[in-house]
Amino acid sequence: MANPIRIGVLGMAHYYLWTNLTQLAECEGAALVAGVDPDPRLQGKFADETGCSVTFDDYNALLEEVEPDAVFVFGPTTEHADIVELRASRGSHDGREANGGDARAGGPHVFGGTHSWHHTDGNWPTAWSRSWR
Repeated sequence: MANPIRIGVLGMAHYYLWTNLTQLAECEGAALVAGVDPDPRLQGKFADETGCSVTFDDYNALLEEVEPDAVFVFGPTTEHADIVELRASRGSHDGREANGGDARAGGPHVFGGTHSWHHTDGNWPTAWSRSWR
C-alpha cells in the first residue's frame, strides 16, 4: 500500500497490547511508527518485540514529533479519558482500549464528550474474546 495508516501506541499498561501489535504487523495497510510509556522497560520491550525503535516517555512528545494518523490507547485505565481527550482535541481517530473500569476513568465523558471527534472504539470482551464471537 502506498500510504499506510501510521499508528502510534499511547501507553503499554495492558498485557493484551502485545497481541494487538502482533496482529497489526500483519496488516498491509498499517505501519507502527512509535510508542510511548513512562516505563523504560516497556519502551525496551516495545522496540524489541515490534522492531519499532521510536519511543517516548511523554504522550505529547509522540503526538507532536511523530503525528500518527491513529493511535492505540493502552495506558492505565485511570488515564484513558485524558489520553483520548488529548487526541480528540487534535481531531484524530483512535483505537481505544476500554473495560469496566472505564466509568471511573471518565468513560461517560469520553463516549458522550464535548468534542466532535471522528471515531473512538471500545475494546470490550465481546470484541476480542473468541468465546463471545
